[in-house]
Amino acid sequence: MEIILASHMTLAKGMKESLEFILGPLPNVRVMTAYTTDKYDIESEINQLLQNTERAIVITDLLGGSVNTAWVTYVYKNNLSDRIKVITGMNLNLVLEICSNVNDNDFLNNTNINNYIESSKRAIVNCNNILGGIND
Repeated sequence: MEIILASHMTLAKGMKESLEFILGPLPNVRVMTAYTTDKYDIESEINQLLQNTERAIVITDLLGGSVNTAWVTYVYKNNLSDRIKVITGMNLNLVLEICSNVNDNDFLNNTNINNYIESSKRAIVNCNNILGGIND
């Protein structure tokens, strides 16, 4: 099982570095840092990342952004949705949740994926509310 972090510029690289700081080396996590060169070819990089990959979960940075759109289009056009799952809204909580459960047999199960997303959403909090209602 591969986990591919895909973003505009270097967000994905920084995300993997943060993950490895917390979890240790993650050889099954790869990154796509899109548009870091003038002649960047996103479809070519997707092809390269999926070479010899049986199953993968791809986490992109921005819903409707060019990276997300390229992945969704590629998976749809090539009828790969049974083995390649695309999630968007990359954040450290979401990626930690997924990386921590990578050995789960039902990892690509939509119920599990939706649970990881919901868990990540619950971790987005206005901390001022926790601190006792600090006024604006």
